[in-house]
This record gives sequence, structure tokens and C-alpha cells, in this order.
Amino acid sequence: MNLQVTTRCALLIAALLVLSGCATHTLGDALRGKGSGLSREYNSPVEKIWSVMPLVLSDLGLDLVDANREKGYFLAQRGLTILSYGENVAIFTQAVNQDRTHVEVVSKRAVERNIFATDWTDDILEKLEEKL
Repeated sequence: MNLQVTTRCALLIAALLVLSGCATHTLGDALRGKGSGLSREYNSPVEKIWSVMPLVLSDLGLDLVDANREKGYFLAQRGLTILSYGENVAIFTQAVNQDRTHVEVVSKRAVERNIFATDWTDDILEKLEEKL
């Protein structure tokens, strides 16, 4: 093997060893985080939140993975980027009354030690406000 290939292999092995010692978070972890995220109430019916949320996520560059209206949640994620191993996000909706909705966002880094991962909480809540 030449030196360049050997160096790449060594770097790959080192990265895998570092990552194997890191806590990871899945979409399931974000979903189980209900009650631990930041939330806001909006002067909009829950139907309006549901119609706008896919646009909010798309505008922010997040992929909508699942939406369960019966259980009142959206799951979204962003995959690997130059600065991050990705993020997993759960958004919970609950009607307060016919004209008001409570929205909670739980944003988890895919790899806990990744300090460059984006916390999507404020971005989602602010973009939702803008779209409403």
C-alpha cells in the first residue's frame, strides 16, 4: 500500500473509534423526548399548523420523515454535512382550543459530542411564526 492509502485507512479507523465511544441519538430518542423540548403557543388552529409545518421543515433544509396526525407529531432530520453527523427532530402539536395550538420541538444531535450540530428548536418555532 502506498502512504496515501495507509494514511486514509488510519484516519478512517481513528474516526470510527472516536465515534464508537460517542452517544448517538435516533429519531426515536427525539420522539421519546416529548416534554423536554422548548414550546410555544400559536394563535392558529392545529389544522393550520399541520398544513404549514412541511413548508417550514423544507425551508430549513430538514427532511420530513414521518407525520402522525393522530398522535400529534412530525419527525424530521438532516443527514450528514461537513460540520455535522446529522440531527433528529420531533415536533409535537396539541390543540389548546379551536383557535390556539401548543407546539413543542425536541432537537437531538445524531452524535452527542458533535458540538457543530444545529439545534433546530428556535429555527423551527420562528419559521413557523413567520409562515402563520
